Amino acid sequence: MAKKNKGRRKVIETVYIISRTGLPLLYVDFVSQEDDVDAVTLFSGIISAIQVAMAEIDVGVPSFFDTEKNEIFMNVTEKFAIAVVKNQEPIDRNEMNKLIDEIQTLISFDQEVEDFSAIGGETKEVISKKIREIVNNWEDYISEREATKRIKDSLW
Repeated sequence: MAKKNKGRRKVIETVYIISRTGLPLLYVDFVSQEDDVDAVTLFSGIISAIQVAMAEIDVGVPSFFDTEKNEIFMNVTEKFAIAVVKNQEPIDRNEMNKLIDEIQTLISFDQEVEDFSAIGGETKEVISKKIREIVNNWEDYISEREATKRIKDSLW
């Protein structure tokens, strides 16, 4: 099956699964395809620090923030946090939340263990592959939706 989004710039750059203590448990990089453990660890620590700081000052855990180059969408569960880094291409936040919910559901239902960090490398590889599949399908859906919208707009 040919990939529909081949040649198109990826909207989602990286998906991080982070422990409640700030350790990177799993990450899937859609842009560089390289393992930069230092950058992943640093990013995970920063995300955790932001979550803790916001909770400490009693404003609640952020679900979204943006930087000069990226937008970061987050969801925190009792056992882990999910951070999805996307480029600045405008995407409806509800669509981003649906993507995060789908990833969270995958991890929550696939894992019966208390500590996600105790899961072995092979299982993490399977989860990583499923996350890639979810994100690629989501990107295809978004692309088709945007194309349909452009066609509808051009008819009016």
